[in-house]
This record gives sequence, structure tokens and C-alpha cells, in this order.
Amino acid sequence: MGFERVELRCPRDLDPRPSWTLGDVLAELDALDATRRAAPPTPLKQPPHWVNGVGTREKAFVMRVDGYDEDDLEDEDDGTSAGKSRALMAKGARFSCNDLQSSDSEDELDGQVTPYNLMEKRDLAKSILLELESEHHLKVQEEVRSKLALLEVCHQNEIHRTISAFARLQKYAESRKEIDRRLDVHFQRRMAEVLDKHLSMVQRDHEQKSQIVERRIRDDAALEEAKRKEQAVKEEKLRQERAQQEAEARQKEAAKLAAEARKTAFEAAKKEAAEKQAAKLRDAAATSQSSPDLQNNIAGTPCLKN
Repeated sequence: MGFERVELRCPRDLDPRPSWTLGDVLAELDALDATRRAAPPTPLKQPPHWVNGVGTREKAFVMRVDGYDEDDLEDEDDGTSAGKSRALMAKGARFSCNDLQSSDSEDELDGQVTPYNLMEKRDLAKSILLELESEHHLKVQEEVRSKLALLEVCHQNEIHRTISAFARLQKYAESRKEIDRRLDVHFQRRMAEVLDKHLSMVQRDHEQKSQIVERRIRDDAALEEAKRKEQAVKEEKLRQERAQQEAEARQKEAAKLAAEARKTAFEAAKKEAAEKQAAKLRDAAATSQSSPDLQNNIAGTPCLKN
């Protein structure tokens, strides 16, 4: 958006061409309107500098000779004192017309009464021409004001449409935020459910594995206990067998000792009997020598011995 600068098609030191018509102004305003329609309208916050320059123009009316060329006009546009001195005529004079004043609408725009700097009044036709020119100038100002008012209305309408569109955009953004929030809540709830399900499955698998491990430990403990009991039974059986073998060995030893004792006793008894028999034989031999009966007894003794 930007302001459009409207200026006269001549240097500021010169008066406008008196040959322009209302059609030219309308064509220029239509071109300006087309230019403003192409860009977004913007209200004029303050009057342009050329409007303020209309009522506060302090330069004198200058009459020039027809023989002046364009170089003199360019020197005057530069604003130098030398160019102005060359442009003024030797007998030119500054004057003001006190009987012509600007309209009320121009006073409202400029805030002060604008005196018209005119040449000397020559005749009635020229005065009428100046009056018509002033009326035409006021009419153009009114048309410009109406155009500006229309542009201001268009700008206000555009502002209202922009505000409405911005409000709709904010409402749409809030609705999208609400939808996104609901989707986010739904997604978080879904993620929580999936996570809970996964944790439940992991916990169940862990419990199953723990039960399998516990059952395996119990089985291993039972197997170890069975092995220990079996080993104890085997050891007890071996101990009993060893005790039985020791008892049998003791019995055999006792029987052997008893047999040896009986044998020893029998041999001792036999030896004692042999010794007694030998003693008897010695006694009998001794007695046989002493008597013949003793010999008979000695002869009968071997029979008994046999």
C-alpha cells in the first residue's frame, strides 16, 4: 500500500495551463482510480504537500516573454535566485486581488483564506473567466474529495473484510487447535493402552518364565533330594552289609577259636590220657617184676589199649 502523489504538469513557479478542461481532470482521476484499484487502498492520513501549497503560496505572479526557452524554465525549477531574476520581467509587479477568495471547502482543507495573485483587471470577460476557473478549481477539489472519501470507504470496507477474515482465520486456527488437542489426547490414550498391554504381556511372560524357573528349581531340588536319599539308602545298606560281614567274621572267628580250643582241650585230654596210660604202664611193669600176676595184667593191657 502507498500514497499516490498528484502534481501539476508544470514547474511550481508557473501557473497551471488555462487550457485544461474538466474531461482532462476526469480522465486523470479515472487513471488514478484505476491505479488505486490495482493496489490495496490506503487512506490519506494528512493532506498532501501540494494541497497545502495551494493556499500558502507566497510567490508572486510572474509574467514571461514568449521568447523564453526551456533552459530558462529549468533554471527557474532549480529554485536559484539567478534563474528567478532572469525570468522576471523588468516592469513586472506583484499584486493581489482582494475581491476573490477561496470557497469554504478550501478553507476547511487548508485552514486559512487563500488570496489569489492575479494581474490587473482589464475587462469583464477576463474577470468572468477567472471566476469560472475558480469555480472549476473548486469543483475539481470537490470531486477529488469525493474520490478520496470513496477510497476511504473502500479502505474501511477492506479493513472490515480483513478483520472478518482474520477472525474467521483465528476461529479456524482455534478449531484446528482443538481438533489437534483431541487427536493428541486420543493418540496419548491409545499409546497408553498399547504400552499397558505391552507391559502386561511382558509381566505375564516374566511370571511364566519365573514359574518355569521355580518349577525347574523345585524339580532339581527334588531330584537332588531323591539322589541324596538313594545315596543314604545305599550307604545304609552297605553299612548293614559291612556290619553283617563283620558279625559273620566275628562268628567265624569265634567258631574257629572254639574249635581250636576244643582241639587243644582234646589234645590236652588225649595227652593227659596217654600220660596216665604210660604212667600206668610203668607202674604195671614195675609191679610185674615183683609178681607173676602183674605180668598177666601187663599182657592183657595191650588188648585194652588196642
